[in-house]
Amino acid sequence: MNIDKFKNAIGGGVRPSLFRVKGNIGTTTSPDVMSFLVTAAQLPASTLGEIPVNYRGRQIKLPGSRTFENWTITILNDEGMFLRSRFEKWMDDLNGAASNVAQRPITLTNAVDFPTWSIDQLNRNGQPIKSYELLYCFPTSVSGIDLSADADGLSDFQVTLSYSYFLTSGVNGIPVGAAPIRE
Repeated sequence: MNIDKFKNAIGGGVRPSLFRVKGNIGTTTSPDVMSFLVTAAQLPASTLGEIPVNYRGRQIKLPGSRTFENWTITILNDEGMFLRSRFEKWMDDLNGAASNVAQRPITLTNAVDFPTWSIDQLNRNGQPIKSYELLYCFPTSVSGIDLSADADGLSDFQVTLSYSYFLTSGVNGIPVGAAPIRE
């Protein structure tokens, strides 16, 4: 392959810093600042298990169950700690720190308790070129924030979300660059 074919194949390339994350934090709608206060994320991973089957001294492998790994985002802490407080409240709504029970009736299919989150990989013009929609999300952890008298910079924290599955553009019958839409 020559350099011209390489340049044509890669196009403008995809920059890992061009992404957007959106989602509701429990019973609250996240403010518009969420899409730029999330400073790190990853496109979600999934694994298709395998089922080994023995047949006359040989082992063949068949596709098994699909699993979806938890998804972690890093959030730049805002001055009022609004986003961190919202995630802590969401966790408390699902399982109270003192009571060890939900703060109100929880329905597993309720989009308020288990909202959909999305992450878009953007091109250099800020348009989505690949979109993922994570369904039935809930936080499993909100990380600590290190404090130190000699630290410099802004504080951030990580939130790990669990979800049931994801839909993605270019795979689930959704054109590449189009946002996934549930039926």
